[in-house]
Amino acid sequence: MTTIRHFSGLPIDLISYVNYTGSDLSGTVTATDRTLTITGKVGFIVLERQTLLPTIDYTVSETTTESTITFLRRITNSMRITIWSWP
Repeated sequence: MTTIRHFSGLPIDLISYVNYTGSDLSGTVTATDRTLTITGKVGFIVLERQTLLPTIDYTVSETTTESTITFLRRITNSMRITIWSWP
């Protein structure tokens, strides 16, 4: 059996994604700097089918067990957000 590895060297089965909407974020609707805290490390983020760029569209503050994402662009409650992460 061959283990497929992601660019980070992690086995694919350790990488997961979760779908959110803007209503899952803290902060005021349509404001910048809304946040979301997730378990694990942030891989990449897709907002409404567009991959976001770190430091331009969001920043991440990490501890050993969780990551807090701060969105630097305006996010409405209906926007769909997919976050790929790993432990």
